[in-house]
Amino acid sequence: MSEAPLMIMPLVPMMTTSELHAVLVGGFATMAGSILAIFISFGVPANHLIAASVMAAPSALGFAKLLLPETHKSKTSWEIVKNIPLPPQHNAIDALMTGAGNALKICGYLIANLIAFIGVLNFLDVTISWLFNMVHHPEVNFQYLLGLLFYPFAVIIGIPFRDCLLASKLIGIKVSLNEVKSYDKQDVFP
Repeated sequence: MSEAPLMIMPLVPMMTTSELHAVLVGGFATMAGSILAIFISFGVPANHLIAASVMAAPSALGFAKLLLPETHKSKTSWEIVKNIPLPPQHNAIDALMTGAGNALKICGYLIANLIAFIGVLNFLDVTISWLFNMVHHPEVNFQYLLGLLFYPFAVIIGIPFRDCLLASKLIGIKVSLNEVKSYDKQDVFP
């Protein structure tokens, strides 16, 4: 999701709500290059990941426009966009340095947010575990509560009942943190 807005950064302030919605839906439906590389390093077949991402892109755009159709005149048509002044780049090195600086800024934000979220989730996990340990239920922690919360979703998507609690814990980790942490936790569960 983080690479796509970099490409259209100058256009974001002019976008309509429908266009912003389409960018967000497309970003969440497909896979960023960095996430693709991480999953390939986990051993997931690259052809499956790329095929899923390619098939998801047009579907995401279609559903985004169905859910929030364009009701205003777009300010990002080619006739308008071609007249937008781009930031001056004096040469290829300058363009490279500007791009690297923008990427570093976004990486810094992502790393800071991940550290903050992981810290908060670990705090919740330890606190809830400690509280339930006081009443002689040490098996209850934040992941267990997430598992209970997402249990109906696991049942609805067709996971066998014997695996629903484990799958719902993974769904909870994915929703509350990110998919990499959830995929990494798969080997912890039997």
